[in-house]
Order: sequence, then structure tokens, then C-alpha cells
Amino acid sequence: KSVCSSLAKVKIADVDFSSNVKKYAKKKMIGGRSLYDIVKKEWEGPANRRQGGGTALTPYLEHEQAIQTAKIGARGGLMSLSQLKVVAKKVKQYGYAVCESIAATVIHDCKSRGFKGRMEMIGIKYRGSGGTTGHVVVVVNRNAFSSLNNAKTWGDYYVIDMWYYNLGMRNKYLHDSKSNFYSRNMSGKTLVQLADIP
Repeated sequence: KSVCSSLAKVKIADVDFSSNVKKYAKKKMIGGRSLYDIVKKEWEGPANRRQGGGTALTPYLEHEQAIQTAKIGARGGLMSLSQLKVVAKKVKQYGYAVCESIAATVIHDCKSRGFKGRMEMIGIKYRGSGGTTGHVVVVVNRNAFSSLNNAKTWGDYYVIDMWYYNLGMRNKYLHDSKSNFYSRNMSGKTLVQLADIP
């Protein structure tokens, strides 16, 4: 909980993800400005000035570069803790994240503080009006012998979803297996394991 509390002020950057997300981003006020306006001005540009020259990148492009670097280095398709650290560093440097990067940061920070349980980054693929899209959450303590694509077999697990929480679209970030919220929402969707840190 202390990790999630420390990440509660990270700004969610993919404010154009859907019309509903855009609506919430325009309603969420930070220092008298909407999250939507802040993201458009600070996240997507202007480029950062680098000391000693070199190509300047926007925070958005540096963030995307960190995610792609972590994915390219993934063995067997799964990112390691050191690869998650690369992403977490950018999230903390700029204070912005998308669902994938805030999930990576949650896992990295929990493990860095000594959390002993299994933590996974799980991608949820679904079809929307714009084609195939998705979302990423952290799943904690899923039964090792369960079926990834059947949340009803996962046992006593937790889902951490800071993305919706930080947007103000949900009033909590931690969901347990007893609430059945995520097992219902993931039913019939393709799930992809992006990281599995024991």
C-alpha cells in the first residue's frame, strides 16, 4: 500500500485512450489545470534540453523508448525486474505513466522494498470501436498452476490498477479475488503475461 500511495500522484498520460478517459482527464484538476491540458503541454512537448548537446526528446518519447528497450530485452517475452527498473526510472523522473509503465513501476517498487509474493504484469486485450486495444494491470499471488485466461482458477489474488485510480475513474486501486470485479471484466478477453516476478 505504501508503494501505491507513493505513486498516486503520477499523472496518467494516455488521455486520448477513449472518449470516456478523455472526459475524466478533462475533469481531473491539478493545480487549477485539467490533467488533459497538462499532458498536452508538458508530456507531449516541448522536447527536453540535454546538457552537452545531443538529440532532445519529449518526455513522451523518452518514456516510449524506455518501454521499448525493456520489451526488446525481455527473455521469452517476459520483462525482468531490471528491465522494469528502466521503465520505473522514467515514470519517477517525469511523473507520468501509461497503464503499462505504472504497472511496471508498482512491481519494481514493491520488489525493491522486499515484497515476497509473486507479481505479474498482465495485458488485457479487447476489441473496441477503434480495433484491438488493451490495458495492463498488476496481478499479485496468482496460483502458479492456474490458467492465465481463466481468472476463476487464480485462487486468492489481488489486482492492482493504478491507471484507473489515478485518472479518478475508480475509487480504489486494489481489488481482491473476493470482489470478483476483475474476473468478470477479464472474462472472454485474451490475457498476456508481460512480466512474472516471483
